[in-house]
Amino acid sequence: MKSLVTKKEEKVLKQFLALSPMPEITLSYFELRGFIYGIAITPDAIPPMEWVPVIFGDDMPDHESEEQAKEMTATLYTVLNKHIAAFQNDALYMPFDIDSLKDEQFADVIAWTSGIEEALSLRPECWEECEGLSDEELDHLTNSLIVLEGIVYPEDAIDMFDHIPKVDLLEIGIQPAKNETERAIQVQYLMLQALELSIETIQQHGARLEKSRKKRMRSTGTHIKTLSSKIDKETACPCGSGKKFHECCSLQATGDKKKGKLIKVKFPQHGKKKKIKVALPKGPWKNYQLEITLAYSQPEIWRRIQVPGSMTLHDLHTVIQMAMGWQEQHMHRFEIGGRFYGPQLADDYADAAILDDSRFTLADFESNLLQGIVYTYDFGDDWQHVIMLEKVIPEKEGISYPVLLDGYRACPPEDIGGVPMFQEFLQYLADPEKDDELKELFDYPGLRGYDPDAFSIKEINTLLKKLYGGK
Repeated sequence: MKSLVTKKEEKVLKQFLALSPMPEITLSYFELRGFIYGIAITPDAIPPMEWVPVIFGDDMPDHESEEQAKEMTATLYTVLNKHIAAFQNDALYMPFDIDSLKDEQFADVIAWTSGIEEALSLRPECWEECEGLSDEELDHLTNSLIVLEGIVYPEDAIDMFDHIPKVDLLEIGIQPAKNETERAIQVQYLMLQALELSIETIQQHGARLEKSRKKRMRSTGTHIKTLSSKIDKETACPCGSGKKFHECCSLQATGDKKKGKLIKVKFPQHGKKKKIKVALPKGPWKNYQLEITLAYSQPEIWRRIQVPGSMTLHDLHTVIQMAMGWQEQHMHRFEIGGRFYGPQLADDYADAAILDDSRFTLADFESNLLQGIVYTYDFGDDWQHVIMLEKVIPEKEGISYPVLLDGYRACPPEDIGGVPMFQEFLQYLADPEKDDELKELFDYPGLRGYDPDAFSIKEINTLLKKLYGGK
């Protein structure tokens, strides 16, 4: 069986792990291998901002040079991409042969399994989604997940065998044990015999979900910390609202979602203020089909677009604004491969340096787009969008300007308070008279007439064509 990790990649990954400032909480090499395997088989795309810090226990290492950082990060993503490609081609297999394991390899297998369990725990809802499964398939999936847990936490699996007669335990290989530790080792060894079949079952479930949820939101990642803790509360809010920071975005920055700002709004004007035509560079560029999903939205709000590879990130920001229906009233940034890109003004309000998003094209990030990049709009309401590359379009079949192909549901109103308040607003719209508290919050002229289903592909494409000079 050919390994997906070359000797050179193995060396670089081990060097990467060795840079950790806290090795005691950093994944071991085989835990990392299992972690990458688990990320690859998870049907929801997990953005790097969420899974990379897990490797080092949230305390990222310092690299000796920029070149070293690039090499190590590129190697990490290359290995992940190979796993994902193998998974999608039904050619991903665990890198151990359980039947021929040597004694010194058991620790590696357990570490590898621990890494998979760590990855699967990032999206527990995926492995609880059982719609369409037969009772037998559900039993197989449940037992497979139990096997993983039993290998990683054998002491917790001991109780599973308490009700089984000793005679039957002997038949399945569990001998009378002198103490709990010895019994846990026996349980772990027994579970290892079922590991290969369990991994296969879990992968099949992941593949099934990936197909059925292709049009759905791909990540529900953790909240992205956006605002610097150094901002004084009397400072003007960086979102551009004109208010002081403590009166505006600090409500969200402190995690108080329920009290998110709720400002009377004007609804999208569909790009009327955009009067300047944008000229895209000419040349032999590939084109990309992207899916943009507003994270956490239920029902999901998404758009499918085709854009030239020559388009800069800043122009993509403009396209997202128009395609989604935002009014471009607040700041934004992209997160790609652990780095941030946006307008230079945003650099004063971020925890990390902001690279100029007008200097980078989509073609620069083709591999990152395969895993998903994150676009955040309005650091107060924190509207996170997951952007996935669905298809690369050959040059001869390409387009010269952005085109909206499909989408679902209207963009939320600006400044409504983020996803939590928007979901409550949808609840109010479903039955305006049911909840007096919600009615007091949302019953005013600025929000009346909002239609959550309003969405016109034709109108948006007309604006995109006009703005980008399509013929």
